[in-house]
Amino acid sequence: MNAVELEAFKLEQDVVANYQGAEQSISLLETYYTNVQNKEDVIDSVNYNINSLYNLINETYEIAFDLDTPLPLTELDRYNEIIIDAKELSQTYYQVGLAANDDIIDYLKEIQNERDNVNDYIALMKEGQTELNNLVNSYSNQ
Repeated sequence: MNAVELEAFKLEQDVVANYQGAEQSISLLETYYTNVQNKEDVIDSVNYNINSLYNLINETYEIAFDLDTPLPLTELDRYNEIIIDAKELSQTYYQVGLAANDDIIDYLKEIQNERDNVNDYIALMKEGQTELNNLVNSYSNQ
């Protein structure tokens, strides 16, 4: 293998390595996008559950404190516990939603990093391909 062939081989290997790096980044992008979708599903579920608990609290409150049909104190205590439990559960759901949102923000940062990596790999592949073409052209002209 002469010097020109060796240089061409090295350039070709660089192009292949950058292509593989781009493929790996694209695979990570797909994973991050899937993770974002999963976290969005969590947030949708959290919102649905919080809304359901909000409705439960309102309905329970209306029943418990309906002035037209007063309830015994034991019943009021039971309804009060339902309201307290629903409120605590909704706060827990809210925290889960916040955590999912924070995860989405982190995934979006990773997505941007991987997009930048893909662009860098593509630029390096183009550069290597140009160098390889220039080498072939200069060798052909000799």
